[in-house]
Amino acid sequence: KNGYPQLYPHFLSNVMNASCEDTITPLPMTSLTAARYLKARNVFAELIYVDGSHDEKDVYEDLCAYWPLLSPGGIMFGDDWGWESVAKGVMRFCESKNLKCETNSLNWRILK
Repeated sequence: KNGYPQLYPHFLSNVMNASCEDTITPLPMTSLTAARYLKARNVFAELIYVDGSHDEKDVYEDLCAYWPLLSPGGIMFGDDWGWESVAKGVMRFCESKNLKCETNSLNWRILK
């Protein structure tokens, strides 16, 4: 509308309609900025879903940024495994950390 995407206002409307304002805190910022923000506030998660850029470098950098925020025993996961660039970014990250990645035709997941 007027040259601006409407996804964020729609998301906020869904959050309010579901009465989840106390559970969901939107962070309208880039993924790397959000990771720094969460790290500075010592926010950790048991489950992290990565759904960002499909560029191999971006995928790798997102995983590197969010891995420290994943609690031990937690799972980091995503989709778009069929994109060669996504698969390469995930595998590059796993190889750098000596981690095993479980996949199917659409999804990937890494256990910490």
